[in-house]
Amino acid sequence: MCLLGTSGSAKKAKPIKKSFEFVLLNLEGQFTDKDSFLLEDDNIVLRGIVILNSHMNEEKIRGCLAEAITLKYSCVAPQNF
Repeated sequence: MCLLGTSGSAKKAKPIKKSFEFVLLNLEGQFTDKDSFLLEDDNIVLRGIVILNSHMNEEKIRGCLAEAITLKYSCVAPQNF
């Protein structure tokens, strides 16, 4: 038995834009346990906000983050995180 689709085209969801706040931390020598650390102003190297689209994949999200970070640190690439 073969099932046939109903008439009409499939509706595509509209992409939703959302802001995403990120923080770049310097934790070198700050903690001994990899799973716990304190978020303090002294550890924050950079704060930023990027606008993400709900249809973005991981690669595009990494690209957006890297683009924002490279404004201050030009050596950062999407592969760095």
